Amino acid sequence: RFEGGWIPWFTDNRLYIIGWVRPAGRDLVWGLELELSTLLSRLIPDFSLNFPEGHGREAIYVLKDGTGRILHQSAGDVLDPDRVPDLSVSLSPQLPHWQVAVYFTGGGAGHATGRGFLIISGLLVALVLAALLIGGFLLFRESERNRRDARRKTTFVANVSHELKTPLTSIRMYAELLMEGRAASEEKRKNYLRVIVDESRRLARLVNNLLDFSRLEQGRKKYRLERFCLSDFLGEFIDAHRMPIEKEGLSLSLRLPEESAHILFDRDVLEQVLLNLVDNAVKYAAGGGELALVLQRATLAWQLDVMDRGPGIPAGDRPRIFEKFYRGNDSLTADHPGSGLGLSIARRLMRDMGGDLEYEARAGGGSCFKIVISDPEKPEKGLE
Repeated sequence: RFEGGWIPWFTDNRLYIIGWVRPAGRDLVWGLELELSTLLSRLIPDFSLNFPEGHGREAIYVLKDGTGRILHQSAGDVLDPDRVPDLSVSLSPQLPHWQVAVYFTGGGAGHATGRGFLIISGLLVALVLAALLIGGFLLFRESERNRRDARRKTTFVANVSHELKTPLTSIRMYAELLMEGRAASEEKRKNYLRVIVDESRRLARLVNNLLDFSRLEQGRKKYRLERFCLSDFLGEFIDAHRMPIEKEGLSLSLRLPEESAHILFDRDVLEQVLLNLVDNAVKYAAGGGELALVLQRATLAWQLDVMDRGPGIPAGDRPRIFEKFYRGNDSLTADHPGSGLGLSIARRLMRDMGGDLEYEARAGGGSCFKIVISDPEKPEKGLE
């Protein structure tokens, strides 16, 4: 898996383009810089070979940039840049002050030479125009990408601020009620404490997502492998989170295979991925009334399906739900602020561990997220 792109800019009458590519999960970056004026000069053939005897050999063809510097000449000794050419064609307005010029070294300017010069100059103008159009398109595309990223990051900061503020407000309010002795009964006091614990967990998940996002972006995320029983882990997870999930109106179920499922994995990573998926189900699919976890054997791995009966994800959003900062544009996400990082981080964590996270629409309505859990024989890079 690779990521890459093009970064173009125009300076000092020159158009530069840098192409870069980086393997996913590695700090190594490969790059290629193109300076289009040099590239154009390399594309100019030795014009003197293209003309009849007695004409082409007596002419030297030159490409000059906006400062009058000779970028390329077809043959002969180095010319004086200040010498006035015998014939010239301007490349304006595509490249202001650039020109293609011809200098005769003897015998005069034959008709065939002049006609050939005009033809070749016209072809070169077309080549320059094509290069500028390509460069302009790359500049426009890069500008649009930067604008979209800036807008996403602004929305991300606003959403994260809201998500941090909401649980903090609840924690403070119920803590003050307890401190002032306003819990009239033991049952009410326990309810207040339960809200504080639930909101603290929610806050911890958000902070963990932000920390993991930072570590993953910087390549500093470390994993701790341990061998444990996946069936027991899922049973403990269900017991720990059943009450807050069912409180939101979802019935929680777990289906396990008969065979024992022992894996070598990072327990904290698996719990975080599950919490992100369960939190999304509580946010967007509570109306469906069902949340099911199904573990089954897959090829050289275990597959854990997290399924709900909510409205599902619109077909137009499905290819992008694992992009960082991306949130769907429908009214469902508008009612539930979020950072747009949960699914992106979850997939990145699973792939770093040799597994994967996939989505498909559930038959009969709803969503199905497939957690593919590998059991590597030896740790990969970054594992401890």
